[in-house]
Amino acid sequence: MVNFSFRPWGWIPSTAVLTGALASGVCHAAAPTYEDFDTYTYPVPGSTEYVSNAFLFNDWEFSVLRPDGQLDPYAMLAVTDNNSSTMLANNGDPALLMDGASNNSGTALVLKSATGEKFKFNGLTVEDFISSSLLYRIVGLRNGSPVSGAVQLFTAPSNGATSNGLNVPVSGSAWNYVDEIRIVLQNGGIGVSLFIDDINVSAGISPVTTSISSAQLSADSGTSSTDFITNVAAQTLSGALSANLAAGETVSVSLNNGGSWTAATATVGQNTWSLSGITLAGSNTLQVKVVDADGASGPVFSQAYVLDNTAPTVTFSGLAFSADTGVSSSDFITNTPAQTITATLSSALAGSDTVYGSLDGGATWTDITSKVSGTSLSWNGVVLAPGSQTLQLKVVDGAGNNGSVRSQAYTLMTSLPNTPSTPVLAVDTGISSTDQLVNLTAPTLQGTADAGATVTLYEGADSRGSVTATGGVWSLAASGLGSGAHTLNARASDVAGNVSAASANVTITIDTTAPAVTAVAVPANGTYHAGDTLYFTVQLDEPVYVSTSGGTPRIALTVGSTTRYADYVSGSGTSALLFGHAVVTGDSDSDGITVGALGTNGGTMIDAAGNAASTTLNSVGSTASVLVDALVPTVAGVSASTANGSYGVGQTILITLTFSTAVNVNTAGGTPTLALNSGGVATYTSGSGTNTLTFTYTVGASQNSADLDYTSTSALALNGATVTETGGAHQAASLTLATPGTAGSLGANKNIVIDTTAPTTSVASASFSADTGSSSTDFITKTAAQTISGTLSANLAAGESVWVSLDNGASWVGATATVGSNTWSLSGATLMGSNTLKVRLQDAADNAGAVLSQAYVLDTTPPATPAVNSQSVHSVTPTLTGTATLSAGEVLTVGVGGATYQVVPVAGNWSLNLALASPLSGTLALSYSTTYSVTATATDLAGNAAVDVTSNELAIGTAPALPDAPAFTSVTAADRSVTLVWSVPAANNSAISTYEVTGSPSGSCSVNSGTTTTCTIGGLTNGTSYTFRVRATNGVGNSVLSAPSAAVVPRLLEVTSPAPGMTGTAKATLSGGGSACTLAPSSGFAGLSHPAPAGKTMPYGEYAYRATDCATSVTMTLEYPEPLPTGIQFWKYGPATVGATAFEWFQLSGVSVSPDRRTVTYTILDNGVGDSDAAVGSIVDPIAPMLGPVDPAGIPVDNPWALALLSTMLGMFAWRRQRHAACI
Repeated sequence: MVNFSFRPWGWIPSTAVLTGALASGVCHAAAPTYEDFDTYTYPVPGSTEYVSNAFLFNDWEFSVLRPDGQLDPYAMLAVTDNNSSTMLANNGDPALLMDGASNNSGTALVLKSATGEKFKFNGLTVEDFISSSLLYRIVGLRNGSPVSGAVQLFTAPSNGATSNGLNVPVSGSAWNYVDEIRIVLQNGGIGVSLFIDDINVSAGISPVTTSISSAQLSADSGTSSTDFITNVAAQTLSGALSANLAAGETVSVSLNNGGSWTAATATVGQNTWSLSGITLAGSNTLQVKVVDADGASGPVFSQAYVLDNTAPTVTFSGLAFSADTGVSSSDFITNTPAQTITATLSSALAGSDTVYGSLDGGATWTDITSKVSGTSLSWNGVVLAPGSQTLQLKVVDGAGNNGSVRSQAYTLMTSLPNTPSTPVLAVDTGISSTDQLVNLTAPTLQGTADAGATVTLYEGADSRGSVTATGGVWSLAASGLGSGAHTLNARASDVAGNVSAASANVTITIDTTAPAVTAVAVPANGTYHAGDTLYFTVQLDEPVYVSTSGGTPRIALTVGSTTRYADYVSGSGTSALLFGHAVVTGDSDSDGITVGALGTNGGTMIDAAGNAASTTLNSVGSTASVLVDALVPTVAGVSASTANGSYGVGQTILITLTFSTAVNVNTAGGTPTLALNSGGVATYTSGSGTNTLTFTYTVGASQNSADLDYTSTSALALNGATVTETGGAHQAASLTLATPGTAGSLGANKNIVIDTTAPTTSVASASFSADTGSSSTDFITKTAAQTISGTLSANLAAGESVWVSLDNGASWVGATATVGSNTWSLSGATLMGSNTLKVRLQDAADNAGAVLSQAYVLDTTPPATPAVNSQSVHSVTPTLTGTATLSAGEVLTVGVGGATYQVVPVAGNWSLNLALASPLSGTLALSYSTTYSVTATATDLAGNAAVDVTSNELAIGTAPALPDAPAFTSVTAADRSVTLVWSVPAANNSAISTYEVTGSPSGSCSVNSGTTTTCTIGGLTNGTSYTFRVRATNGVGNSVLSAPSAAVVPRLLEVTSPAPGMTGTAKATLSGGGSACTLAPSSGFAGLSHPAPAGKTMPYGEYAYRATDCATSVTMTLEYPEPLPTGIQFWKYGPATVGATAFEWFQLSGVSVSPDRRTVTYTILDNGVGDSDAAVGSIVDPIAPMLGPVDPAGIPVDNPWALALLSTMLGMFAWRRQRHAACI
């Protein structure tokens, strides 16, 4: 829990960190002013009152802070006016004691603006509380950071040393704009404690002189672009500065009257600024200022702004034109451009509201606020543009918010409508569509006019009706017209009241009187026979026009007791119409025919105007002596002399026609024929002079009939011939036949079938009884004697049979097949060779169905005999081999051990791996120590087979076993590797395929060859003892592991190579260095790696010494093939002293040479002199014999005692201690 000390002037948490602005809870409105604490009041004057370790007073905040920024919990702040405490205090003239009691070096007395407002610090008066003559430092801060140059030192007088304490003034512009003063001991000591009075401050003088010269909104939608009234929340603020922005300066913007600030975008060296992406939350005050790097602010630009996005609510009603000349006074269609537009507002305008009007749908707007009085709008002086547009009214408030828009479409039409076309009759009745003659009392006229125009039809000045021209077309039934001629025209008017000129005149005539019959002329008296025509002439009182498109007008006649008709023949367009009737065979009237009524029968008889003629017959002539005699021979029946049955293509049928009396046939002009329902034709052949005529019919292809008959009652055609009665008037015989299928017809009298259609049932399958080929359906056989059988697609029908050909259709043999069954067979067939089998169905009319055709092969020659190679093996799944020459279609099968395999020979040889192959049949079962016969059979497509003639070709010996264990024959160590060699063990009837070597404690290798018995294992650790074991693997498995090899330790201790400048091979041997120390493979005798020193010669090259993992000193023994010269020196190349970075040749001391001058011994130390490799454990140290002037021996700095000396010397140096002093 945080404890608070309350005072009338405010509060501060006793544990707060007072390094920034005042904590929330106290409101201060101004910068601190001159403070002498005189306004502080005491309960008892002349006393001292402990306040707190921090407190607020008159816009000042006083506290004592430790270096870590926390309040000094042991500090004391007290206000006193007791002069016994300090010379700065008298009764009624108090001073402030600030005592930092913590033992913290760098504790600070803090005098701070409680509001964060800046002030100019001029100085203060101080007196030390406890100590004397201590040096203090005053520091000015701004926004928590020291201001450069705001530092003043002073030595505080001891308590009571002066009468008025020490006045400490400050000077310089650095103090002009601070918000905090801190006082600390200059030497960082503890116990800072001062009496303070007369804090002299004045108004702060900002170092920033650049001001904001302008600011603007990106979307200022008010009445001007600079009034800061807008209806847009999303804005970009921008403006200008009074001068270019200096380095370290920025521009800050506040939208809430300084409540919070945001950095704007501004560039040093330019005088513009902007802040994008802001959103106004409402109306407030914009503030903008320039801030320098120390937080100092320039003059603040302030501008109130208004965010108003509430649209006006005023609406418009009662909109009207002063001159609306359209169909109605409110349709906003007019032919008058000059207008006054009136409307009523829903309420009076607000003070900042503006009324706008638009005549072009909102494209342009006019301020018409001055046209408003109260709630009435009278927009006078308006001139409309021709055409259609939209009138709009709206109210806009001061923030630019648009109220709802009142819209009204209008049209100004000042041009006269186009003159309509000349009216024409929509229906010109009668015989002509262009004679303007009609039989209608209200005829319809039509024409074209402007779309939407009103068209009025006039006869003179009289209106005969009006109509709208829809889509530019009008049609109108004229009213008030009577019989006779009428002259008409049309005029058009538009919706605005404009009227066009009159169209051209049209004259029409109305006639509604029907034509009437005045007399009827009849045929002359006499007897009329079949085929004669009776003519009647009908006379009318005006020309009449006859149309037979819907039927033919006719006059009813009675002939004997039968009604007949005289049909219209001619006379259309005249007043005399001719009607005629052809006497019908068989009719007879001996007392005169009778004339009945005239009927149109679906036709028409009209006058020129279209009036239908009256059908009443007047003044009809006498027909009492107009007689009819038309009795003729007729066909009594049709039959055939051919027997009933089925007949096919090419067969002949004799058909007979029996007449009611004997007839003569005259074929001079042609031959009579009879059309049949089979599609064929029967031709007359005999019978003239009798009552029976014979017609012959030969069946043609594709002609079929289930019951032969003629096609129709008119199937008998003369084709230019004549058939007449033999006596009497020799009238032509009637050719009309009885309806097919009825009594007397051919179909009723006979049961003759015409069938030229092949059977639909087909042969579905065929097979040989002995099909010996690769399948039972391939029609490849080696057997000539066969029974051939098969199935049909359906059961055999009555009259159908199956026929078989073995010679591709050259000859056919009937097969055995039963009606109602779908199987067939032909036994006892003998194939004469390869050919084609054909099978078909035939019906009773010998029509053949679809033919099944199948090539077949008769092959009795066997393939060439294959052979099997004999072999002895130790496997129950060996690979068998042999020879076989196969022809196309032949296959080879191999049988052994109860299984049969199919094998494909290659180049006359075959091979069968029993371990991999899958048998066609059976299961392979072979045993060790057993002999087997292998059967190879070649079979052709016809099933002919040839079998090898040998036996017992496969001898399987004893079963293989695991191989014996190998044995090592040599183990050779090298640098981090070992090379091993072992013997080949007994394979035990299965070839060895791999060897595996494993080492202890590590190392392994694998050899994937049964003939390679060596490997090298790398990656070993020098100095470690290893043993190895090896095992062999054959087809049975792994042998047991071998006995361990001899122990071996990997190291390269000896290298040999030719010695430069000598004949023979030199040898280098390493000893010592630890158990892992080894020569690198690159060590050896070679030419110089670096040129010899001046005046020196190195004729024997160098020994390039390289070693690794050497933990102690190494002794190297070099054995040259020839003695070295007397006086020889030995030089190394590398750092001449330990730690040297420069490499050079230098003389090595401590080298011993054998008496025969062929053996050189010396000692090497890792990272000693000459070691060119700084890595620990790795030595690169070339040495070379040198001839030349004798040099003094080198200092043996690579000896252990030298290294110890060097370490002792380094230990005598010490690091200088540094002391960190606290600072503010």
